[in-house]
Amino acid sequence: MRLADLIPKASGFTKHHLRVARQRLPTPLRKALIRRQHLKSVRLNMAPLIDSAFLARPGPDVVSWTKQGAMPPLPIGTWDLLDFDSDARLAAQEWLMAGPYDSDDLLELRTDNVDDEIGRVESALRLRLAIAAVPEQAIQAAGDRVLFDARSLQTQHFSLRGIGRFARSALIGAREAVGDDRLVLLTDPGLDDLPRDISGSCEQVARVTDRTASRFSVLVQPSPMTLTAQPLVPLLHGGVHCIALVYDFIPFDYPTVYLGSVGDRLEYAAALDCLRAYDAFVCISETTRAELVALLSATTGTPQPTSVAVAWPDDLLAHDLAVTPSGGRGPIVIVSGNDPRKNTFGALAAVGAATAGDDFREVVVVGVPSLGSHVHHWSLSAAMRLGEASTAGYLSDEELHDLLSSASVVVVDSFAEGLSLPVIEAIRAGATVVASDIPAHRELLGTGTFLIDPADPISGSRGIRKHLRRSATHTLQLQRLLAHQHASLEASIAA
Repeated sequence: MRLADLIPKASGFTKHHLRVARQRLPTPLRKALIRRQHLKSVRLNMAPLIDSAFLARPGPDVVSWTKQGAMPPLPIGTWDLLDFDSDARLAAQEWLMAGPYDSDDLLELRTDNVDDEIGRVESALRLRLAIAAVPEQAIQAAGDRVLFDARSLQTQHFSLRGIGRFARSALIGAREAVGDDRLVLLTDPGLDDLPRDISGSCEQVARVTDRTASRFSVLVQPSPMTLTAQPLVPLLHGGVHCIALVYDFIPFDYPTVYLGSVGDRLEYAAALDCLRAYDAFVCISETTRAELVALLSATTGTPQPTSVAVAWPDDLLAHDLAVTPSGGRGPIVIVSGNDPRKNTFGALAAVGAATAGDDFREVVVVGVPSLGSHVHHWSLSAAMRLGEASTAGYLSDEELHDLLSSASVVVVDSFAEGLSLPVIEAIRAGATVVASDIPAHRELLGTGTFLIDPADPISGSRGIRKHLRRSATHTLQLQRLLAHQHASLEASIAA
């Protein structure tokens, strides 16, 4: 029987002597016992702090109104993500005709300055119907203008990371290819103005009508799943070459996490409907490309796209990269985010277990500057001591690079990614990476013991302990990244 099993069953006197005996054990054995006890405690906290869908136990896929009260009946039969058949279209039309849903009780619910879900549902259903309708006459692309949807770049902080980073690079490629005199930017007057260095002297419009659609020969959409396509419907009906950048299908893969609200479900379904109208795609990874092709193939009647490429912004391409390991002796850095799939608690649990028994551990969580109090409580639930885990504020690219360079190891423990920018950035900074064993990470890193099960803190603990401060691991990861050839996103858009 293990020493740890004896302690709870022994008398107080015996427990004391067992604890004393444990302190006299060789350090490796003593720390192994501490880790075992630590993991037992931490695993009890996983269920309440991680959505069961990420632990392979999704709940019922139920769609409902977010708000409680005198809400109208749900538009039953309209939210299938892959099919909007004649019965669904009829159900959508009947639900819309039963409106306008503006009784006193409903108006009070709809005008609370938080979320008009009824209005969102109406807009999404109208968009699905508009895309499904066959126009009497297709648009004749007689003009030489290129339309670029720049709405995703109208929020400054968003435009510098993630989708915005790709959208910015795509816009650079479009401007270089056709010039500001031919490029037209679709913008939202209700959002911030585009910075001058992004917009240049390009014309800006708020929508495209049947009358103005003939000006354009090409549409470039850098964010098809996050922005409504309502202003673009005339172009998506044919006659214009439509290009979309595709990042991931995570809500489709985890509907119980992201699409339980009828508003969210129908907006995503409408975005998928519109995505099928594009002619060519640029994906951010082979993982995303494969899922896109499978999704298009699963929908009967969807024509095959003329092109599906994988490309990265030029500033991510690592073909000429020559980074030496930083040999960091600084903190363990966890790169996370506000999205539940980022698995902040799971990463803290794995780090806590890996370093259990150490005199002190310094852990910095990046990507959740507004969740400092949550990180504090999660770290305590991960059996860390008070003050050992901190949350980084908003970091510039230079500040993030410096932090990653100093890290003794960088942990990226997300459950799903389209492309993991944190993994790329950490390797470019010279850091060793321990990442979750998911397709996007295998694509970047290959396979090895530095890939861990995000649902299992034991796996995470072993991976972190094995690769903590190991420069040889970074060298292997860098070689894999260097071999990961991609086309230039800017050049792909220009072509």
